[in-house]
Amino acid sequence: MRHLVITIGCEYGAKGNAIGRKIAEDLNIKFYNRELVDEIIEEVGIPKEIMENCVIIGRSADYILKDSDKINLLRAFIYAPDDVRIHNIMESHNLTEKDAGILLLE
Repeated sequence: MRHLVITIGCEYGAKGNAIGRKIAEDLNIKFYNRELVDEIIEEVGIPKEIMENCVIIGRSADYILKDSDKINLLRAFIYAPDDVRIHNIMESHNLTEKDAGILLLE
Protein backbone atom coordinates (compact mmCIF):
# COMPACT_ATOMS: atom_id res chain seq x y z
CA MET A 1 0.00 0.00 0.00
CA ARG A 2 1.40 3.39 -0.99
CA HIS A 3 0.97 6.23 1.48
CA LEU A 4 0.30 9.84 0.56
CA VAL A 5 3.04 12.16 1.75
CA ILE A 6 2.72 15.89 1.24
CA THR A 7 5.87 17.95 1.68
CA ILE A 8 5.69 21.70 1.93
CA GLY A 9 8.69 23.93 1.60
CA CYS A 10 8.29 27.65 2.00
CA GLU A 11 9.99 30.97 2.22
CA TYR A 12 10.39 32.27 5.75
CA GLY A 13 7.31 34.28 6.66
CA ALA A 14 5.10 32.79 3.92
CA LYS A 15 2.94 30.93 6.47
CA GLY A 16 3.82 27.45 5.20
CA ASN A 17 3.12 25.98 8.64
CA ALA A 18 -0.41 27.41 8.75
CA ILE A 19 -1.09 26.30 5.18
CA GLY A 20 0.20 22.80 5.97
CA ARG A 21 -2.01 22.54 9.06
CA LYS A 22 -5.05 23.61 7.06
CA ILE A 23 -4.33 21.07 4.30
CA ALA A 24 -3.93 18.28 6.88
CA GLU A 25 -7.15 19.34 8.60
CA ASP A 26 -9.09 19.48 5.33
CA LEU A 27 -7.78 16.08 4.22
CA ASN A 28 -8.13 14.58 7.73
CA ILE A 29 -4.50 13.45 7.77
CA LYS A 30 -1.72 13.86 10.33
CA PHE A 31 0.44 16.99 10.32
CA TYR A 32 4.09 16.83 11.33
CA ASN A 33 6.31 19.85 11.59
CA ARG A 34 9.86 20.26 12.84
CA GLU A 35 8.75 21.14 16.38
CA LEU A 36 6.54 18.05 16.70
CA VAL A 37 9.29 15.74 15.47
CA ASP A 38 11.75 17.38 17.90
CA GLU A 39 9.27 16.83 20.78
CA ILE A 40 8.93 13.16 19.91
CA ILE A 41 12.71 12.74 19.76
CA GLU A 42 13.10 14.36 23.18
CA GLU A 43 10.25 12.35 24.71
CA VAL A 44 11.69 9.06 23.49
CA GLY A 45 15.16 10.05 24.68
CA ILE A 46 17.02 9.58 21.41
CA PRO A 47 19.91 11.99 20.88
CA LYS A 48 18.96 14.61 18.30
CA GLU A 49 22.21 14.09 16.38
CA ILE A 50 21.28 10.46 15.68
CA MET A 51 17.74 11.30 14.61
CA GLU A 52 18.90 14.02 12.23
CA ASN A 53 20.65 11.26 10.28
CA CYS A 54 17.57 8.95 10.31
CA VAL A 55 14.52 11.21 10.16
CA ILE A 56 13.73 13.77 7.52
CA ILE A 57 13.19 17.04 9.33
CA GLY A 58 12.27 20.18 7.50
CA ARG A 59 13.89 21.09 4.23
CA SER A 60 14.68 18.70 1.39
CA ALA A 61 12.09 16.07 2.34
CA ASP A 62 10.60 16.38 -1.13
CA TYR A 63 13.96 15.73 -2.77
CA ILE A 64 14.87 12.81 -0.50
CA LEU A 65 11.49 11.11 -0.95
CA LYS A 66 11.11 11.72 -4.70
CA ASP A 67 12.30 8.26 -5.80
CA SER A 68 10.44 6.20 -3.19
CA ASP A 69 8.17 3.52 -4.60
CA LYS A 70 6.31 3.19 -1.27
CA ILE A 71 4.67 6.60 -1.26
CA ASN A 72 2.64 8.92 -3.40
CA LEU A 73 4.47 12.21 -3.05
CA LEU A 74 2.86 15.60 -3.48
CA ARG A 75 5.38 18.44 -3.31
CA ALA A 76 4.51 22.09 -2.78
CA PHE A 77 6.51 25.24 -2.21
CA ILE A 78 4.88 28.34 -0.74
CA TYR A 79 6.06 31.73 -1.99
CA ALA A 80 4.97 35.19 -0.90
CA PRO A 81 6.04 38.74 -1.76
CA ASP A 82 8.56 40.26 0.64
CA ASP A 83 6.08 42.82 1.96
CA VAL A 84 3.63 40.05 2.88
CA ARG A 85 6.37 38.01 4.51
CA ILE A 86 7.58 41.04 6.49
CA HIS A 87 4.01 41.70 7.66
CA ASN A 88 3.62 38.05 8.74
CA ILE A 89 6.94 38.14 10.63
CA MET A 90 5.94 41.42 12.32
CA GLU A 91 2.71 39.81 13.55
CA SER A 92 4.15 36.44 14.57
CA HIS A 93 7.20 37.86 16.41
CA ASN A 94 5.76 41.23 17.50
CA LEU A 95 8.50 43.15 15.67
CA THR A 96 8.77 46.49 13.95
CA GLU A 97 8.81 46.54 10.17
CA LYS A 98 12.54 47.35 10.21
CA ASP A 99 13.38 44.46 12.55
CA ALA A 100 11.18 42.03 10.60
CA GLY A 101 12.96 43.07 7.41
CA ILE A 102 16.34 42.43 9.02
CA LEU A 103 15.16 39.00 10.22
CA LEU A 104 13.89 38.21 6.74
CA LEU A 105 17.32 38.91 5.24
CA GLU A 106 19.16 36.62 7.67
